[in-house]
Amino acid sequence: MLGSFRIRMLAVIIIVFAVGIAMESSPVSKKVVEPAVRYVLKDYGFNNSLSLFIENMSPDANESIPASSSASLQIPCEFSEIVRNYGWYYNEEHGRQEFLPGVNLKVQNNTAVKPIMAGEVQEIGRNEEGRTVLIKHNETFYSLYGGLKEVLAEENSQVNSNSVLGKSGNMLYLEIRNDDGPLNPHNLINAQK
Repeated sequence: MLGSFRIRMLAVIIIVFAVGIAMESSPVSKKVVEPAVRYVLKDYGFNNSLSLFIENMSPDANESIPASSSASLQIPCEFSEIVRNYGWYYNEEHGRQEFLPGVNLKVQNNTAVKPIMAGEVQEIGRNEEGRTVLIKHNETFYSLYGGLKEVLAEENSQVNSNSVLGKSGNMLYLEIRNDDGPLNPHNLINAQK
């Protein structure tokens, strides 16, 4: 019996090592391995610990907005809580792992939303959550605001940190990205909350 326990423990160590290597090797491997590991471990109550471990271990953890740069950035509006953080989560409605490239913030209805920094309004759109505004801050840095029920900015207009982009519903979606993809807004949100 002790021999079979050692063999199983060795197998677990090898699997953990292989998963760690796969997650560090490339974003594609991470997208395949992480949901599988989360699914396997969800019944054992490891979700919160695993989420924290994966977030700290992942290459994306290093791609958050640096805290030093948040001095020139501002949060778009006052919010009461973070409803969904940036990153992977289990979507119960769809029954699968999904990646949220931004953050969902609970706000009061009709809250004025301002850009995180000056830029140009690139696009105004609409999705199932409401209106969206995409701001280009420089050649490689963008921010997207969603869940707006009213847009007060115009496409191709210049905005500064005091400009009001629009009015929110009860939820505001904020996504920050560069040419490589989405950036974790954790430092901005937590540094200024």
